[in-house]
Amino acid sequence: MPKVFYFNDLRHWYLYALEPPLKMNDVVLPVKEIAGCGVDALCVQVDGGSGLWYPSKVGRRHLRNAPVDERGVFTPEGQWMEDGLDGDIGSIRWRAWQSLATLDQQAVDLLAELIREAHEEDMELHASLRMGVIPDMDPAWAVVNGGKGLGEPAMMEYQLAVLTELIVDWGVDGVELDFACPGGTAWFFPQDEGPAYSGHLTELLRAVAEVARGHSKSGKLVTGSKATIGVHIYPTLEMNTRHGIDIQTWIDAGLCDWVMCSYYPFFGLDCDMDLDWLTNMCSLGGSPNSSPR
Repeated sequence: MPKVFYFNDLRHWYLYALEPPLKMNDVVLPVKEIAGCGVDALCVQVDGGSGLWYPSKVGRRHLRNAPVDERGVFTPEGQWMEDGLDGDIGSIRWRAWQSLATLDQQAVDLLAELIREAHEEDMELHASLRMGVIPDMDPAWAVVNGGKGLGEPAMMEYQLAVLTELIVDWGVDGVELDFACPGGTAWFFPQDEGPAYSGHLTELLRAVAEVARGHSKSGKLVTGSKATIGVHIYPTLEMNTRHGIDIQTWIDAGLCDWVMCSYYPFFGLDCDMDLDWLTNMCSLGGSPNSSPR
């Protein structure tokens, strides 16, 4: 089990910052910049709210419907509404889209290259997936529009399909299910209805655990391989309970291997916040490998 994780969202100082087209040295930059620094596992976010960074076979690619000319080059005159954006993608999303488009033209798989480079540097590569939003979702599903959010069966199925693909087809060393409301993500259940959906969330995590342990019918792992499961949750037990995250059950049932807690919308958290409630669960629960990071 890795001791030191490093998280990179692959957005702000990577796909949003580097000018396209990316060179191969740029592609593996997230690994190179921490190589030799004592990091055991690099955890990368694989989506930015508008689609996945890698050439998924089951999920929506970042800005897949971007308007282009006959040469496949972005043109500012076009309709972006199908991608769930407001019609103005801005320079940062354009950089990400153009970089991924040129990598596709060169048949370069960004995630596969990061995995390869991480392993060469004796690091694990974990994939982090936002759980509260998916591209192409029916607007009626959104919590802000009165929908069920992640309570919609189709949303659950989509997230399970992406996580299964990451583990089985891309062979990541682990996955992180990000429930901590990352930027641009609405609440994943209607307000005050989290406890009612708690069981559904637990079953989703159980299904992911079956895949990671090699027991799922939806895909077979490479012989001898095993992926770990991390969960990114809120920093207090009350917040997690209110939003349907039954972390006690997850730990006792051995559904997760590690836990991290934070809250994206507000960074002014107490740096000495009492986390005994979580460390006690991890040390006394049924999953001895679980520990807050």
